Amino acid sequence: MRVTTYTLWLLVLAACAAQAAPTLPMSADSWHARPDWLGDPMRRAEDYSLTETEDGLRFEVTTPGRAMIWTCALPEPIDTGKLRFLSLRYRVQDMAEDSGHLYFLYLGGTQGGTGPGGYEQLKARDLVANGLWQSHSVHLVNATVVREIAIRVAADDRPAIADVAGAQFAKSLAALPLAESLNFVDGWPEDTGDFESMVLTGRAGKREGHVREWKIAPDWFSADQVTASGVPFRISTSAYVVWAVPQEGRDSIPLWGKGSELYLLMGAWLESVRTTPRQKVGTFDRAIDRHYRFWLTVQYADGTTDRLFPYCLDTDRYEVARGMKTYAIPLDPNRELRALGVHADMDTSRLAVAAVTLNRSATPRRPDLWEIADAPAAVPALDVAPTETSIERDAEGLTIRGSTWEARLRTKPGIELLALTDRRLVPELRLSPSPVFTVNIGREFLRSTDFALDGEPRISDDASSVSLKLRAQRDDLTLSADLTLSAVDDELQMRLSLGNAGPDPVKPRVRFPDLADLAVGAPDDTWYFSPERAMVVSNRQAPAGGFYGCEFPLQMMDVYSRSGGGIAVINREESHVDRKWEIAKSSRGVSVSMEYRYFEAIAPGAAHEFPMVALQMHTGDWHEPFARYRQWARQRFAPARPRPEWWRSRFNFHSFFHHDSVWGIFDADTGQWTLQEELPRRRAWYGPLEFAHFFDWRISPTGGQWGTYHDYDAVGGLETFRSEIRKLHRQDIKVGLYLEGFLVSSLSQVAQEHPEWRMLLTGGKFDTRYSKPDEPIYAMCPHVEGWQDWLAATVAKLVRDTGVDGIYLDECGFNSSGYFCHSVAKHS
Repeated sequence: MRVTTYTLWLLVLAACAAQAAPTLPMSADSWHARPDWLGDPMRRAEDYSLTETEDGLRFEVTTPGRAMIWTCALPEPIDTGKLRFLSLRYRVQDMAEDSGHLYFLYLGGTQGGTGPGGYEQLKARDLVANGLWQSHSVHLVNATVVREIAIRVAADDRPAIADVAGAQFAKSLAALPLAESLNFVDGWPEDTGDFESMVLTGRAGKREGHVREWKIAPDWFSADQVTASGVPFRISTSAYVVWAVPQEGRDSIPLWGKGSELYLLMGAWLESVRTTPRQKVGTFDRAIDRHYRFWLTVQYADGTTDRLFPYCLDTDRYEVARGMKTYAIPLDPNRELRALGVHADMDTSRLAVAAVTLNRSATPRRPDLWEIADAPAAVPALDVAPTETSIERDAEGLTIRGSTWEARLRTKPGIELLALTDRRLVPELRLSPSPVFTVNIGREFLRSTDFALDGEPRISDDASSVSLKLRAQRDDLTLSADLTLSAVDDELQMRLSLGNAGPDPVKPRVRFPDLADLAVGAPDDTWYFSPERAMVVSNRQAPAGGFYGCEFPLQMMDVYSRSGGGIAVINREESHVDRKWEIAKSSRGVSVSMEYRYFEAIAPGAAHEFPMVALQMHTGDWHEPFARYRQWARQRFAPARPRPEWWRSRFNFHSFFHHDSVWGIFDADTGQWTLQEELPRRRAWYGPLEFAHFFDWRISPTGGQWGTYHDYDAVGGLETFRSEIRKLHRQDIKVGLYLEGFLVSSLSQVAQEHPEWRMLLTGGKFDTRYSKPDEPIYAMCPHVEGWQDWLAATVAKLVRDTGVDGIYLDECGFNSSGYFCHSVAKHS
């Protein structure tokens, strides 16, 4: 093995708080099991334990498929407005993946249950459940007084164990000790095999502003040879790193030789740019898993390039995690290496590549990470004759038959979906008995099995649908429901209306549907399709999904076998009803649900109707229901006017920044545009340019980031702006401008003249996300007609003044981060 020394500075994550900070009680006597916190009795564990260990506390649940919650009343209340950070040291193994949408750590504003100020701080899906110790630091953005802590542990088929070594509240984000960040030992193994350390060469010249941030902490590496996650690296502490930061977005590390894998020792400081005047600090991420925020490019000597997202060996996930970690990417062992490109678009985050090691063997050390399973041979669907729809009743329930499928519904003592079958499928379609819907009000939890029939089922004359009137079988909850199920071709369509028969308003969280353990054939062979922002097609045991909108832009999910056959869960809702799509696979199958939590309280005597849900049976993979959904969307969401042919035929769009320190196309010192000089570079990199998108042209020194869309002096004046657009037009390049559909700077004229247009939060507060200490940002409510008129007039004037071809209204139509306005007056 040939090793070449490279000396570097490492990243300091943050300064430690000097004074003592409150910690969680680590005595088992301080914690108490709370089965009553699990509203659904079917999810409460029977076998569980809490013990003290040498490391701290061990929470264990051994009942398969069940969970338990423990709570601890704090000796003294903790004000998270002053102590804004919580650092948790934990180790988790065999936690149920289908609990990903639920919390692991809850901060309570009152003792004895949820109350004012209570919120879920750490989701189960954020845990690294690989049986290794992990450190997790979170920014407590909700200022409240915490009086109680809860920990939730859920088991799958094997006992779930969660070890907690401690949790500490602090004023600032503590430096992450290397021993808590990286799985490493000093020295190398006697046999290093085919590993080879690569030479790292940094950029010429010093960048003092960044070097100071990347110095090594005193307690970090004490030896120049370390083995991290089984990979040998050589490091030192006296020079510079090869670095990549968002402002530049790229760097290149020379490589040579051939190999099957490349390993990186890389540090990451992940800070979000979003701040508020009250907090005056950013928020901090544990990890990023979005390929458009960070990626690596492997450049080969033959001129070819692969774009890759790294796998973190320390967390067993495809992600870039906070702290120093070991990462791996696959290589083509038959091609000579030339360079590794590091690319970042991560707000104010920092990255430091500390060392690189090549696996020279043609055989990967971790082939399981890179191998793509071959698709099973397709099994032809059975040729069955369609039958007429029918609905049959018996003593226990209903059988609903569609053209080729059958659904079995229990109606006594409560409502439950027992079975789904499709006569066309060779791999059997099945599910565990599932509630059609669930209702959660505070700590009270009802499944559809807790609702009884209120009268006889009403079957339609053509025997294609049945309506059920239901009432809750609880004296303290006067809820009613109307449930209609219809057989329409290859779909079981369901409609739900939830009514309030009590004297007081109720605000439930509703899941409709709530399907458990769907499988097509064996669970291991069952896949799922989740069209979220980064589309997921997988058979791995993991949760997925997101809020309908920017996180989850479509209205469908699919569970299928790659050998043929599946079931899709589909909405055909034409209004923007807020809902969260959730899908999670376990060893038993795939669970699918939709949760509705943000709607007005149901008044006494009133009812709330939820969007129709269709369970669509099919014989192919996810492409079949996706194609049908696409066809429906094209018909129902047709554009207001036909799209121009030039728009339909152009695909190579480029964003241009005027004020960026490196890639900017406007020199503020000289007042000159450099766009024409930039175009040849873009063409060399990406080919013909078809559309130029101006992003930060809108920033005004006096009017702020958003809302002042006429300060052309900041980019050389209106005539120069028009001239540059005409130059692009002469080269057959169309031009578009960026506008924000919600946000306006408090410095802008429209914000100062119309503060009443802002979104109103609960408690009479206003939404201030994206704010900076010296520039509060308002979020305008899109339901306000005055804001609509102002935005439309602004767009029309921009087109007239500049001659641009298109306007990009960001965020409109996508509830990207939970914008909710609580002003009744604005919606009336």
